[in-house]
Amino acid sequence: MSDTQFIAYMDAFRAATEHTGSCHACQNDRPCEAGDPIHADFAARHAAWQAHKCGTAPAEATTWATPSYTVDVACVRRRNGVLEVLLIERGDAPFKGRLALPGGYVDEGETSRTAAVRELKEETRVWVPEAALTLVGVYDTPGRDPRGWTVSAAYWIEVPAGTEAVAGDDAAATRWVPLASPPKAMAFDHARILADTLRLTGDRRA
Repeated sequence: MSDTQFIAYMDAFRAATEHTGSCHACQNDRPCEAGDPIHADFAARHAAWQAHKCGTAPAEATTWATPSYTVDVACVRRRNGVLEVLLIERGDAPFKGRLALPGGYVDEGETSRTAAVRELKEETRVWVPEAALTLVGVYDTPGRDPRGWTVSAAYWIEVPAGTEAVAGDDAAATRWVPLASPPKAMAFDHARILADTLRLTGDRRA
């Protein structure tokens, strides 16, 4: 299963979960006309996920743990020939005081792209269009977040050279740093995300 397919899987999972949580018919195991398309879409994606992980699709329904779904955004600009990335100083634990990519949890009713645009704007006051985001990858290494099992969809986007940022939400400060030479001690696995972003841009100049 590719990163893009996994993101679609997570979005379908959230839609099915949110619908079931508010549907009286679903909660009482009765047919639900409105929910059928949602559940059928998720069932198909989950079968593909199980086949990917186990080699074969399950013969019957199983239960599984649910990860937290988050996004991270590598927002870059080119100034004086140098590609810079926008980082925030975390104002809250975990990793309070360390530099990190803007990002956060995907809210109910959102896709990962919608959440990425929202989190970037809330934390840095920089707005970007959803369609301009490019997927860097899906990050799910166990232990990447000390708060628990967390899966993150990371995106990158290039903005105009004159783009400025202002700290907001839980960001204590913002900082533009060269993408090719980020800080050594970053929060979570964001150094890895930046390295992957650098490979996508093809830029090697610090």
